[in-house]
Amino acid sequence: MKLKHNKTIKDNIMKTIFFYVFLFSWASYFFLACEDPYSYNDKEPSRDLLGESIYDYLEQNGHFTYYLRIVDSVQDAGTSYAEVLRRTGTKTVFVANDSAYEAFFANNSYGIHSFNDFTVAQKRAILFSGMLDDAYLMEMLGSTPGISGSSPNKGQALRRFTSWQVLDNVQFETGDQLPNTPLWAPYKNSGMYLLSDNSQWTMVHFIEAEMLTQNITPEDFTYITKTMDNPAGMQWNMNDAYIFSSKIIQKDITCKNGYINVLDRFQMPPDNMGESMRKGSDTKLFNHFFERYCAPYYDQTNTMNYRKINPDFIDKNLYVKRFFTASNIYYPDANGNPDPNREVPAMLKFDPQNNFATSPIQSDMAVIFVPTDDALNQYFSDAGSGKILKERYGYWDSIPDDVMSVFLNNHMWNSFLLTTPSRFETIQNQMGIPLGIKPEDVVYTTICSNGVIYHVNKVYTPSDYSSVMAPVIFGANTKIMYWAVKNLSFDLYLLSIENKFSFIVPTDDVFNNYIYPISVGQSSPERWKFFFTASNTVQAIRYNMTGDSIGVVTNQAIISNVLLDIVDNHIVVGDIEDGKTYYQTKGGATVKVTGSGVGMTLDEGGNSEQNETVDVVSIYNQENGKTYLTDKIVQTPTQSVYSTLSSHDEFSEFFALCRDVHPITTIDKITYGGYVFVNLASNIGITPNVSFFNTYNYTVYVPTNAAMEKAHDAGRYKTPDEIDQLDVEQQGPAMQELYEFLRYHFQDNSVYIGGNSYSNVWFETATMNNDTEKFRKVYVTNDANSLSVLTENGTTAHVITNGGLYNFMTRDYLFNTGLINSSTQIATSSFAVIHQIDAVLDFK
Repeated sequence: MKLKHNKTIKDNIMKTIFFYVFLFSWASYFFLACEDPYSYNDKEPSRDLLGESIYDYLEQNGHFTYYLRIVDSVQDAGTSYAEVLRRTGTKTVFVANDSAYEAFFANNSYGIHSFNDFTVAQKRAILFSGMLDDAYLMEMLGSTPGISGSSPNKGQALRRFTSWQVLDNVQFETGDQLPNTPLWAPYKNSGMYLLSDNSQWTMVHFIEAEMLTQNITPEDFTYITKTMDNPAGMQWNMNDAYIFSSKIIQKDITCKNGYINVLDRFQMPPDNMGESMRKGSDTKLFNHFFERYCAPYYDQTNTMNYRKINPDFIDKNLYVKRFFTASNIYYPDANGNPDPNREVPAMLKFDPQNNFATSPIQSDMAVIFVPTDDALNQYFSDAGSGKILKERYGYWDSIPDDVMSVFLNNHMWNSFLLTTPSRFETIQNQMGIPLGIKPEDVVYTTICSNGVIYHVNKVYTPSDYSSVMAPVIFGANTKIMYWAVKNLSFDLYLLSIENKFSFIVPTDDVFNNYIYPISVGQSSPERWKFFFTASNTVQAIRYNMTGDSIGVVTNQAIISNVLLDIVDNHIVVGDIEDGKTYYQTKGGATVKVTGSGVGMTLDEGGNSEQNETVDVVSIYNQENGKTYLTDKIVQTPTQSVYSTLSSHDEFSEFFALCRDVHPITTIDKITYGGYVFVNLASNIGITPNVSFFNTYNYTVYVPTNAAMEKAHDAGRYKTPDEIDQLDVEQQGPAMQELYEFLRYHFQDNSVYIGGNSYSNVWFETATMNNDTEKFRKVYVTNDANSLSVLTENGTTAHVITNGGLYNFMTRDYLFNTGLINSSTQIATSSFAVIHQIDAVLDFK
């Protein structure tokens, strides 16, 4: 009773509103009235027939009998919908006349040749998809509400929600209509009741304010309305209005319960993008790819609602076809509910069947560039640009899901407004690379309920497929490196076309010689063998140096930390075959390259520590560099500056001073000197580390013992023992002098003989000039065979090459705790190269 009372009040209010509108309109000749739509002109109709409802007007007109037969046959809560359209209320309807229906019966792809061929579901779809549950004048159809009562935003609306409800679209799909994937296999024999989408259906419109506001050009509109039946497309003129691709030939016919708009032709309600691809005659392949990424999910809410209106559905369930996206990342369980223990390995940018796939819903929609079957077959041929895929996988269906998703996502875009034909040349992939789409690529277009499909005669290759990432993505034996690159976000970096890369990739079967640096610091070195698990993660088996297995590393934080370090030092920006011997990695290490091509050898210091070399077994030339497959992991050093200096007698004089120099605090609290080597309380290393290193790369110049003794005899410095014998007031300055003298031998940037060449280029040292408050400099000249250092006082030292004490690669590690036995991860590190020189470096 309460609902009926409220309805009566609403009806009386609406009658009153329309009555006063009528008085005002009659006086000003402004408002519209119902008149024959076939006498269409630019003037608004009069209000001669003010009392007519939508149904009454269409009935009296006499040209809409097919539409009214649909209205009569559709039930609303047990009552013919004719009663709804006879009442006062607020509806906007878009209708076609009888001749438009006759033209449709004479030629369509649905097999519908008379009114009686329409199913009940089709009738409901026709009626409600062409109806809005509000009264909209055409000029307001393209507006969105203003904020906080402000004026509407004209031209911002592209779509409107219609009266077509979710349960109007329940279909029974037989087994042969379901996707041919394992996730749908349980329903192949029985079929299932399925919703292609469980969001409200939207109507797409094009009106003048919207076209002007969104800069959709007449040429754009021609391509957007280019169909298989009308390859020339539609011509846009000022004041035109279209619903999908049907032109409105009579606007804003005003009745007491809303507005009528007459279309130039009858069209069946367009499908969403997913359904359109599924039903398309030349989109079978692309749809087949898409349906890898969907599954049926139980829809409890709509199942319960459908049972209420269909009692015979009491023992049945309703499912919805959903695609894997960022908002749907789990496979369904046996009951059709998302299973949080089974996360999908690959997903799409958006769900091509969901009307809410992109946001904002009302003012934009999605776009998919769908290559025709012919275009895809050409792409995958021996002469096509997809040859790398064909060589690797042989067949489309052999391409893994995580590889295929990259391909599909490269053809999917979240914004129609940013991908109209006049903007094709601005469309770029995630790396800012133009896709190269041209308007002439479009064969025809389908305007769907949730977006636009451009059917194109080309395939747009993802940058992943042409970059140094491609051999890893497609590799049958590169799963570990691919997992590391994707999960640690190196993929976007390696897709860049602004740089040329040398990407070094150990294959899965040789990812087994990694020396865990923390174990070296614990005096029990371990060699790790990485493996890819069935659950799509990476773990490692631990071995001691005698080859016995001592455990498995499953902690993903530890695994990721180690792989981050490995990947960082397997990437070189540049060409490692350009003639040099030493190249710096992205992570700061240096890789030594011997030879060129397949068979070339690599070493980053850690390999030579184990008396091994890394051999290159395959090379792939890609658009942004080369990918090198290797037979081992390229290892960074575990030897530090401290351990390297301490292990060579030829460095003993310099090392003793660096080890023993220390700070002296005088009685007046002034501190002189400092430590060269320290163990930090917060972060331990394998050995004491150079105190002034700071996550960078450096060069250490070590004078010969004879050169050190000569400088000492000349009075250039005193040893710490000698300083201890001085008067108290002399100790501080003497220690400071020694400390600054030593630090002048430590230089920013690693410079190798055989690395990047310099000619009298200055580099900062670790010694501060107290007068200028800038670091003192040295000037370096080097080539493939020699290196010399010019100091600030004009003297020159040369690297001694005949004894082999040069180009030593070192690494100072800092781990994540202050105790080596409790450390689990690399916190940071610094790399340095050590050279023996024939004289001390002196700035005095």
